[in-house]
Amino acid sequence: MKLEENFIKELLKEIRENGDGITWQCEHVTSNSPDNEKKKAYHLKLLVSSGLLEGRVAKYDYLGGGGEMKVFYVDLTYEGHLVLDTMENDTILKKVKNGLFQVGKKATGEMAVDAVKIAPTLLIKAILLHWGLSA
Repeated sequence: MKLEENFIKELLKEIRENGDGITWQCEHVTSNSPDNEKKKAYHLKLLVSSGLLEGRVAKYDYLGGGGEMKVFYVDLTYEGHLVLDTMENDTILKKVKNGLFQVGKKATGEMAVDAVKIAPTLLIKAILLHWGLSA
């Protein structure tokens, strides 16, 4: 499944605006679920596994094929709030994208992979610079 940055941004915003930090939510999908439900569960799973959402993921595979997944989540983590703030701030996003572009311009082959690896570092540096902290 394709990672969709705008969909992640909308999920984070929805959880920030509607969550109370106490009530757990659950997204439950099976191999027979509609594609839009699978897409939401997949992106929630990524947000939990990356530490942007406080939550848990349970996956079950069945003999003979098929399976199901439940994603339990309660709220954005501190990092989740920072990432969403960054996604909503065009200035920071431009700095990150410009940094990646500069690395990517010089990249060929293995260097292109290195550019992808440093993306999180550039994002963190841009956030720190934006908030006036040393990078």
